[in-house]
Amino acid sequence: MTAAAPSEAARRFAARVAPGPRSASTAPRGSEPRVVVNGPATRLLAIDADPLAAATQAVRTSALATSDAVDVLAGEDTDLQDAFAYAREQLDLAARMIAETRLSDLPAFAANPTPVPFEPRTPLGATVLDTPVATSTEAIYGLRVSLRAALSTLTATVRGLGSTPRRGVPTIVVLPWLAEAALVAERIERLADVVVAHVHASRHPGTPELPGVGGDVELYPAGRATPERRFAQRARVRFTPGRVELVTSAGRASVGQESQIGSLLWVAPPPVTAVERLTAPAESDVPGVEHDALGTVHVLDTTGRSLAAIAVADWASQPTTVVDQALVDTTAPDLPVGAARGVFALHSIGFARGAATVGVPMLRGVAHPPAAAGGLGTVRPGPDREPYRGRDLLPTRVAARRRLRHGWRGGDLGPGFPFSGWMRPVTPWLLAVAPLLIWPGAAATRCRSWCWWRR
Repeated sequence: MTAAAPSEAARRFAARVAPGPRSASTAPRGSEPRVVVNGPATRLLAIDADPLAAATQAVRTSALATSDAVDVLAGEDTDLQDAFAYAREQLDLAARMIAETRLSDLPAFAANPTPVPFEPRTPLGATVLDTPVATSTEAIYGLRVSLRAALSTLTATVRGLGSTPRRGVPTIVVLPWLAEAALVAERIERLADVVVAHVHASRHPGTPELPGVGGDVELYPAGRATPERRFAQRARVRFTPGRVELVTSAGRASVGQESQIGSLLWVAPPPVTAVERLTAPAESDVPGVEHDALGTVHVLDTTGRSLAAIAVADWASQPTTVVDQALVDTTAPDLPVGAARGVFALHSIGFARGAATVGVPMLRGVAHPPAAAGGLGTVRPGPDREPYRGRDLLPTRVAARRRLRHGWRGGDLGPGFPFSGWMRPVTPWLLAVAPLLIWPGAAATRCRSWCWWRR
């Protein structure tokens, strides 16, 4: 008995979650930032030592996401299907240009990065609109404005990348355009995933979610090391009829008492992206791989304004396993990655059941709604590790400790007390002066005792 060949959707699923090829001239590096990132142009070098591999991976996965959107939208929306087909053509053209790029000083530039000449126009994260969700007429909140801006930026990026020398040039010349291509490709991928999730949910409504047993649904964050383990064990999101209760390291909060909850809105990516968390001077957050893809859930009032934003990946112990489960689950049909993230993951983690417990619908969007008066903003369980404080937040100190951390000695001692940042520069001088203060005092004491004995 022979197994059936995988479908085209399953092949694209496996291709999107698989790691891309790398250059042999640079060693792979984890998600630890190396330089101080003042803008999105340096994100490729801050997270990956090989900007070509990072840009290639971003464009490749975005092209596969647009292919999923084109297939799903067949017979649904011709204009939207044509828009994603145009995006796929532009991404294929950008992929060919990036494949032809040859950098002359990549290992040296990765070891000693320099500031880039300009910053890309593509912002990090999704757009924040002024129009509340309740007054919007779109099925996917903010799709028209976001898609138009992303396509225009993609066209300008491909045109600029084509007019830039790409063979045997220094890295500083082409790096901003590689970052621009990676940013806009990631934005197109998020748009395609949300559209695929919305169409898949409308075609396959499935069994309605039932309220939680006992009248509530609780979500817990992943484990953390000491001393953050104390609050991580107590942090939770509790969905109850008409309310959402939050317990974090900052305290307790209840959403729905002063303003009635109207709906929940899932948006990808979250307001604070993984790049911004990784490159923050405090270095207290360690976002996972699926942080941006799983997005955030906004708790909206009846007017469609955000009362609180909850990052989905913060309340999943294994976000990558939740997404990849749709690929290996034999009982489920072949799902695109967008449906696995926007439908399957929300059901598996518990947000869909939480919406049913509160008694409101779960909407989808590609832009963040305006904040309500007295809103809580983005609510996190707490820091992932101890943050740097005081003088350690200065840009020069941040750059110095990241260079030491990636050196052969690994000389960063980590964060300390709030006043330790001011004590560390003085400590070598204190150690140098200490013998001059201790030894004369010891000699005088010894001499005094000897003289007293002789007397």
